[in-house]
Amino acid sequence: MIRVSPGRASGAIQHKCITAISEFLSPISGGPDGTGWPFGVDLTSGSISNILGAIDGIEQVEEVVLFESDLRNGNRLGNGSETIRFEQFGLPLSFRPKVVLR
Repeated sequence: MIRVSPGRASGAIQHKCITAISEFLSPISGGPDGTGWPFGVDLTSGSISNILGAIDGIEQVEEVVLFESDLRNGNRLGNGSETIRFEQFGLPLSFRPKVVLR
């Protein structure tokens, strides 16, 4: 859940958020230092919150919940969490991020 600054266009902010998430999770140009996502590094809601909080027009990032998904059918697996753990050669994938604005 994200609180948008007064007077800001929510559609544009939502688009910026989705783009920022996709770029951050890129295995080639994303990751914590922008040089590609390292194998086996866990994904945390705090890291997503930090990149979203840096977007102009966002007043506050109130909540970030991470979900694993089955790419074959698009269904969420299990409950949301604050951390997704990866195996030694695992990488995250941005799959239909949902950004809720208020």
